[in-house]
Amino acid sequence: MLAAGLLTAVVLASTLLTPTVTRPGYSIRLVSASVPAAVVTQMAFKPGDLTHLYAVQESGNVLRYDYNPVTGDLSNALVIASGMSQALGLAFHGTTCS
Repeated sequence: MLAAGLLTAVVLASTLLTPTVTRPGYSIRLVSASVPAAVVTQMAFKPGDLTHLYAVQESGNVLRYDYNPVTGDLSNALVIASGMSQALGLAFHGTTCS
């Protein structure tokens, strides 16, 4: 019984590495193997700033990534807040933030 469970876990993990896109016009690609993205629950751009992408993790961390709008690549993950309990969302209020 345990062996069957391990096999299922391995199959599911390999499926996650090669997702299938079912809608025309959409694509999925890995943007950085070195950027942590564990259990990201939401991502958002700060109004007026398309060079950084913010992400909240279920663990309570808020990360800021450098974002290249031409290539779509992410780099330089920086934890800007931590310790929030059950962080599930992220939003900016208003049209500008400082």
